[in-house]
Amino acid sequence: MTNKAEATQLFEKSRKMPADLAVKALKQVVKLDPAHSEAYKELSHLADDPEMAVFYLRQASKIDEAAMKSTWPDWEGAYQDHPETMAYLSTITTLAVKLFDLGLLEETIELFEKIVQIDQNDTRGAREELARLYIDQGQDGKLMKLFERFPEEKDAGWLYLKALAWFRKFGDSLQTIHILHQAFQANSFFPRYLDLELIISWQTPTYVRVGSREEAINLAKVVGEYWSRDTSGYRFLLETWYDYRDQNDFTEVLLPNAGMFYIIRATVEDLPNVPIWRVFNIPSIMPLSDVHTILQGAFLFDDLYLWAFQKGNDSYLGKDFVATEDLDSTSYSHIGYQLNDLLQQPGDTIRYDYFYQDPWHIRLELLAVQTPEEVEKCPAILEGMGNAPLERIGPKDWNEYAIAISQKLAEGEDTRSLYNPFLFNLTKANLVFAATSMNALGLNPEDGPDMYEEDFDDEEEYDEEDDDEDDIEKDDD
Repeated sequence: MTNKAEATQLFEKSRKMPADLAVKALKQVVKLDPAHSEAYKELSHLADDPEMAVFYLRQASKIDEAAMKSTWPDWEGAYQDHPETMAYLSTITTLAVKLFDLGLLEETIELFEKIVQIDQNDTRGAREELARLYIDQGQDGKLMKLFERFPEEKDAGWLYLKALAWFRKFGDSLQTIHILHQAFQANSFFPRYLDLELIISWQTPTYVRVGSREEAINLAKVVGEYWSRDTSGYRFLLETWYDYRDQNDFTEVLLPNAGMFYIIRATVEDLPNVPIWRVFNIPSIMPLSDVHTILQGAFLFDDLYLWAFQKGNDSYLGKDFVATEDLDSTSYSHIGYQLNDLLQQPGDTIRYDYFYQDPWHIRLELLAVQTPEEVEKCPAILEGMGNAPLERIGPKDWNEYAIAISQKLAEGEDTRSLYNPFLFNLTKANLVFAATSMNALGLNPEDGPDMYEEDFDDEEEYDEEDDDEDDIEKDDD
């Protein structure tokens, strides 16, 4: 067996070894075959010392570069789609990130310049990364040349950085305004989120669509930082945006009913034998993730399963969905969306889906829009019907259970030891709802005692004889 064959065999075995043994095996691999790039990459991955990780990646990059140039002797950066070039790009991209983490910015910039040269389609977003590095290092000359080198680039992040570079050099010139207009066309949500600032603290989306709110959130977190450093530039960006917005049809980007409160009727669908609904009020600008939490509290669900909101043909997926290319064209991450993005006029409806084996579908209807002066307590359940369903039973079996309880009641049987699906107690519902609402809004009771401390003097007294549901455990049976 040749050294190379032995190295290949040992490398495959190392994949199944514990980390400490794998490191020893991989070091033996590179002794047998010094050109084994994958072994060096794996050693880098397993290295505890960042500097050693960089050392191994340097070795791998040299091997990959040699393989690329030997395959394409006339290489001039025109073969970015070929396997050898893609392997080299992947290696030096990882190396550049590790160098950046170590603070070795000069070499980081050199590698990103090389990536930009090779990856002519910018599949790794290296151009924008390089632009940010130039800004951080004050290399304005290189920055301007980079933008001039790719005049047709229409990526939103690229255009917002380009507009900033032009503003810093040329001020509020017509050319600067023109570039900003191009940026607005690429992603019109960015100025809104940057202006409001509340989005900055939100979770970073895992799936981003071009021109979407999710992309705007990422831009606000990254590109927005550069604009915010320049007070005059920040003001210029917003003023230009307001002028542009007023001259164009960007009603979707505005915040409808901002600062208002919604009265929502939430009705559990597919329950013909046991109506279950709640009427409650919540802030109009509540993020969909918090609306999800509110609904979990309103119906005493345990927040164990996947969830989504449906508006027409559009789906806004909860955080546990794997947001990848598997999503169809009408599916979005819930991140970046608020309730008043989906419900704006009384009568508007959306659907909340909670995906147990037999999914729960809850229809949300906007009944009224209230001013802050009209709201006494919020969030609060105002009305309701039906006991909270047991989430693991599902709508179909819950209907059958309701029929069985109805028959027992009609026959005069004692059902006090059973979970009664027809009972509803507003006092108890509000106690649970207030607790989950505080969690959703990130509040403590002392933040607003008038908002959450209920006075139940006017409520009818809770009668244990009528509802022994506390004694019934929610189990899987």
